Amino acid sequence: MIEGVNAILISSSDVSSSVKFYKELGIPLVTHDHGGGQHAEADLGGCHFAIFPGGEELSHTPNVRFSLHTPDLESFYEELLKKGIKFTSPPEEKPFGGVTAELNDPDGNAVTLMRWKED
Repeated sequence: MIEGVNAILISSSDVSSSVKFYKELGIPLVTHDHGGGQHAEADLGGCHFAIFPGGEELSHTPNVRFSLHTPDLESFYEELLKKGIKFTSPPEEKPFGGVTAELNDPDGNAVTLMRWKED
């Protein structure tokens, strides 16, 4: 039985751009080398979030999507726009009871910022 998300691991062709992007979203990434090469990582409420170098051979179509709980979505959206973050869709109500805004990271991975309507 799955009870939650253990880790989100992203392979990136440009780690520094990805680290900058996710730091601007508020993820407190730090750089580490545990013997397998340098990577950036953070603990997100018990979920390990890490960005690893993928090398120049990395070429994929975005097939990863993840959602980040964002209680003050609309204000955060405006703040990120001022930082130059580009969105694929602005905050909008969804039939499942959430409000989402969509964007892509520098490698094209889909990221959803979401709050529940009752937040």
